[in-house]
Amino acid sequence: MSQIAELTKFIKDNLPARAAEFDSYRDNQTIVVSNKALGLGQQRIGYVQYDAVLQWDIFPFRLCNPGQIYALVLIWLSDHANDLREEYKLPDPEIDSETLDEETANIFITVTLVDPIVIAPTDGGPLPKNGQAWDLVDTEVNYAEEALIYGLEGASGPAASIDDASADN
Repeated sequence: MSQIAELTKFIKDNLPARAAEFDSYRDNQTIVVSNKALGLGQQRIGYVQYDAVLQWDIFPFRLCNPGQIYALVLIWLSDHANDLREEYKLPDPEIDSETLDEETANIFITVTLVDPIVIAPTDGGPLPKNGQAWDLVDTEVNYAEEALIYGLEGASGPAASIDDASADN
């Protein structure tokens, strides 16, 4: 799922129904070359950087404090945005609003986001690269669940998890 889809869903899921009526779209898209081997045969060949625009044409600010939207955007960025946001030092979100009457306003929030473009070899994939067929994939990451640490003179022992180590202190 793209970053804009995740952000849109997060905000819609956490606002009152009437305040959750808004549009989201991409603006100012740029494709950037950024090759990196990711393991498991996967390759990041670049990324798409864009402005995610969240647009409320009639936001009921008397019913729902706009600060709730701002907080949700910041929470999502802190807890869910991908590592590329930090790596490329993307700017903070911008807000543009206009009061329509005593109860409603137009609100536009612009958040610069980055979605990686990752491919992996696959039989019959639609993307030709280096004489192989490739396809777009969501990045798959494997994490070690167990490990042995070897010390001096061949001694070894299991690695403790961070939770186990903090419990000992």
